Amino acid sequence: METIRFKEFGILVDSERTREFYKHQNNILEDCSCSDCDYFYNTFSKLPFSVYKFLSLSGVDLQKNLASEPTGVQCAVENNNLIFCDQDCLFFGKLPKEELEFTYIESNLNFKVYFYHISDYEIKVQINLSTN
Repeated sequence: METIRFKEFGILVDSERTREFYKHQNNILEDCSCSDCDYFYNTFSKLPFSVYKFLSLSGVDLQKNLASEPTGVQCAVENNNLIFCDQDCLFFGKLPKEELEFTYIESNLNFKVYFYHISDYEIKVQINLSTN
């Protein structure tokens, strides 16, 4: 277990267990091959957003869906520009509080990131991005 910072919080993370979990999840394009999912998989998921950096350090594979939510990524793209994206991720660890919510702007996108425990050791992350 290690502590990784996101914004002003240190979050206890089991990145090894999280990486092992994601080895058994489907790639996004295995669940959906539409042009929007292709854009997310091949372009958007590789951008250096602060929440994506945190999740990658935590062991999350942003190019995979959760088996429990095969439509874990929903996005809309117009002219190679993202209009909105909703994504759910999961990692193993402990939050410093029951839930954390962040709203901020990065790279001209509005981010809303919500962390909460779904069990003592599992943390669900909901990410909502929009251009408005």
